[in-house]
Amino acid sequence: MPKNEDFLCFNDGTADFYTVDNTAVPGDKPREGLVLKMHLHFGELSIGVHRYYQAMEAKVRIDRLIQTPMHREISTQDVCVIGGKQYRIMQGQHKKETRPPSSVWTLQGLEHDYDFGELPGSASDGNT
Repeated sequence: MPKNEDFLCFNDGTADFYTVDNTAVPGDKPREGLVLKMHLHFGELSIGVHRYYQAMEAKVRIDRLIQTPMHREISTQDVCVIGGKQYRIMQGQHKKETRPPSSVWTLQGLEHDYDFGELPGSASDGNT
């Protein structure tokens, strides 16, 4: 049984997690783009003074800290998009002792955004 009896709420917004993949049409020059991996609700966390200054010492910028239901399929190779803003996932921490088990994601805003795309051959018939 988890030590923390408080049930976590993920009601601060929604985040889309994307994998970076080649989204070019077969035969065209390879092009990196974002392909949707999963859509999750999140809770916003305070970065905190200690974490902020540790990041500064490591010459790393932290722009957001969010908590989602636990999903180990997400990695630091993926990109998180919140409100149209793209973030690099700097770190993921998985917490089994929370209710429900959760993941905390340290995010840094991207300098240059990726294009959104679909994998070649994926189902896209143009109907919305």
